[in-house]
Amino acid sequence: AVTFIRSIINAQLGVVVHSDFARRAVESLLVEDVIVKRANLPMACPDANVQDRPLTTVNIGLAGILAGIKGLDIIEQLAASKDFAHCKLHVFGFNYDPEMVDRLRAYDNITLGTDLTDAEFQSRLARLHVLVNFRHDYHGETSRATLEAMRCGTVAIVRDIGWFSELPDSAVCKVGNASEIPAKLS
Repeated sequence: AVTFIRSIINAQLGVVVHSDFARRAVESLLVEDVIVKRANLPMACPDANVQDRPLTTVNIGLAGILAGIKGLDIIEQLAASKDFAHCKLHVFGFNYDPEMVDRLRAYDNITLGTDLTDAEFQSRLARLHVLVNFRHDYHGETSRATLEAMRCGTVAIVRDIGWFSELPDSAVCKVGNASEIPAKLS
């Protein structure tokens, strides 16, 4: 995967990143003379969106690339927990772990969506109250789903590592390990 990303980055006239971590990661892959700049964009969640949502049911989701290392097991634990019976769990994106996703189909409180258009993905993300984006393993990735969730005013729970640790505390809920997530959701 690094070879493909290196090819893409080195074929650009310039690259805009959103954190110092991402800037260093991109610069480490440069072979060509490509300009890399960090954009200092505001990241705060707009409160108005959150306040306008009815909270009769809490919508918790995991979006993006659906893989075991990104927290699908956490969603399964929430689905099986009586403490989260009032929650509707949504899992949607690119199905990279068919076996795990098929196992999630057995839960009545989980809705699954794969092979979505960009508009469907954005619409589902905007309807979430909480996005769980917990990476068990981390190799310098960022997350479009997290950025889009923040833009929609959806609270994102992220692991406090790498690029995610650079996000403002006012914009995301950071956790150190998976066992902290249920407490943060309660």
